[in-house]
Order: sequence, then structure tokens, then C-alpha cells
Amino acid sequence: LPDVNFLQRCLFCFMQSVLLAGVVILFSTRLSEIPIIFFSAFYAAIGYFVVYLQALIKVEGIAWSVKKALSVMYFVAPNMRYFQLPPDRVLRGTVGWAHVSLAALYAVLYCGVLLLLSLRSFHKREVAG
Repeated sequence: LPDVNFLQRCLFCFMQSVLLAGVVILFSTRLSEIPIIFFSAFYAAIGYFVVYLQALIKVEGIAWSVKKALSVMYFVAPNMRYFQLPPDRVLRGTVGWAHVSLAALYAVLYCGVLLLLSLRSFHKREVAG
């Protein structure tokens, strides 16, 4: 029988790759080659730090404007936390297939939005020739 833990980790990695491909496609319709690399990496990194953004939003004593900027980043950045094993499940190694299914649905919807934005911005570009 196949190892379920390995299969789930492969699915999560695949979903992260698909989501990152959607991000790169979106930025490629707007930017030239070098900025695509930096902005895509920065955008993906924000997605890995979403848990910390959520914690910073709840900290007392931070200015209202900073909290607003953090909350916008929290909702705009891809939430890569969905594609990782939850801390309480690491010892057991597997997660429920409902979690995997919801992560896949999140990836599909998020990539769908990114691709629609890509098509919209690419439609407005003028092609030389």
C-alpha cells in the first residue's frame, strides 16, 4: 500500500507549485523578467508568513494604519498554511482528507482568481508586430 503521509505531502507540494505558477503568470503579464522573480518570491514568502501576520494584527499598541496594512496583506497573500501539515498532526503524519480537499479547493479558487486577473491584464496589453 502507498504511504498516505507521503501522498498527502506530495499533494500539498503540488498545490503550492500550482499556486506559485499562478502568481508568476500574473506578474508576468505586468512586469519584465527580473522584477517577476523578486515580486513572485516576495509574494510567496508573505504567504508563508501569514500566521505571523495574523498574530501581529492582534498585538496591542500597534498603530491602526499598520494593522490595516497587515490585514490587507493577510487577505491578499496566498495562505500557504493550508498546504502544510497542522502542528497537532505532525506526529501522526497524516491529516484528514477533508483538510486536503479544502486545501485543493482553496488552491483552485485562488489560482482561478490569479488567472482571471492575468487574462484581464494581458488583454489590455498591446502586442508588437
